[in-house]
Amino acid sequence: MRIVLTMLAATALVAGLGGCGRAGGATAFDEWADLFNGEDLAGWHISQTNGHGDTKNWRVVEGAIEGAQDAPGNGGIIVTDRDFGDFLLELELNPDWGLDSGIFLRSTESGKCYQIMVDYYDGGCVGGVYGEGIGGFRADAVDWLTHYRKGEWNKVLALVMGNPPIIEVWLNGAHALSWKGSEKLLDDRGRIGLQVHAGANYYEKKTRFRNIRIRELP
Repeated sequence: MRIVLTMLAATALVAGLGGCGRAGGATAFDEWADLFNGEDLAGWHISQTNGHGDTKNWRVVEGAIEGAQDAPGNGGIIVTDRDFGDFLLELELNPDWGLDSGIFLRSTESGKCYQIMVDYYDGGCVGGVYGEGIGGFRADAVDWLTHYRKGEWNKVLALVMGNPPIIEVWLNGAHALSWKGSEKLLDDRGRIGLQVHAGANYYEKKTRFRNIRIRELP
């Protein structure tokens, strides 16, 4: 029952926010907390132990977190200082074409996580779920190209709940994915992370995220 109610509440939230925008009136989901202040990387740090690298090329540009390799092939992830359990995560993204990026959910310091794919290249997928370091399972988003706005900021809303988790993803207000794990692969709580994938073919391409906020669920 709790799972059903939470999924219904998240769906109502998306409808009430007009496709993941901010609502003008009060709702049951007003207790949002910003994860990024738009000015610096306070509350985030670069992982030194993940398998993609330790790029230092994370900075704030025009109110967005921008990440890129700092040498050919050297990617990496930036993660929150805090851990989170069940939550709604909302953000906007606008990566360069041809980049492999991602949003890490319940991530460990070393980058094991449930990843929302931001694989923005031919044959890729934005909005699906991938088991980063926890089996490599993959569930693609439904018709993501129909909802994705090329060259513009795209809004993502993700619900993460339970363990094994239920993960729901919306892209620009359209429901893109429902996925449920079958076994417990990570702790009940973990960090939020942003990724630049390793591999020299992604050098000089940039990923961008802004308006990052979270609503923790009881």
